[in-house]
Amino acid sequence: MRGCAVSGILGLTLLALAGPGLVACGGEGEGDGEGMPEEEGMTGDPDTETTPPPSPDPTKTFGEACTASSECVSGLCLQNQCSEFCSIEVANDCREVGGFCVPMQSGQYGCWGDLATGADDDDGILRVGDAFTRNLTPLHDADLFLVHVKDGVTNVIATPMGSVDLQVEAYSPVAEPFFTGNLGAGSVEEGVAVTTDEDTYVFIVVRDVGQTTSGYTIAVSQ
Repeated sequence: MRGCAVSGILGLTLLALAGPGLVACGGEGEGDGEGMPEEEGMTGDPDTETTPPPSPDPTKTFGEACTASSECVSGLCLQNQCSEFCSIEVANDCREVGGFCVPMQSGQYGCWGDLATGADDDDGILRVGDAFTRNLTPLHDADLFLVHVKDGVTNVIATPMGSVDLQVEAYSPVAEPFFTGNLGAGSVEEGVAVTTDEDTYVFIVVRDVGQTTSGYTIAVSQ
């Protein structure tokens, strides 16, 4: 996404740029080689070199600091933090560990960022013309949607079915936040108009920021 202009229901306009894919740390061939640890050179007579001991089994789990993918149980060290591989073809594939499923320079995807959406299955993948009905429970629940947007203006609108106070957040494919909409109190629809110069996708989070729970609809149109 070269550029992404967004506006809230009341016309707030922002500009966000989606940066390049994140680089995985060295050790398992992820990324483009940046951050790869240097190999230790051999010294002395090759005939007298001893075989180095095998590397210990990986022990680090999601979120722990790392310098190489071989340190992580998942086999993925992303931006010096153990991560998990994921797929953007699965709605909220990072639900169990938190965060967003972001592209890496290797062409694969990994979980990155800090986002908790609970254990429900309300998350989804939407395209222009789609509309879902979801529930925000328990209190302060959040649902994550990967929304495919088209060249031009794509509208994403969340409409409460009760008194719930909705907040709509938009993030680039690399999990950079570029819009937060909470223009009204309970029972007020919230949304964002995303303008791009190419077909791409964004992440939309619908969050309960009030003191009640209820259902809502989220619809995508152009």
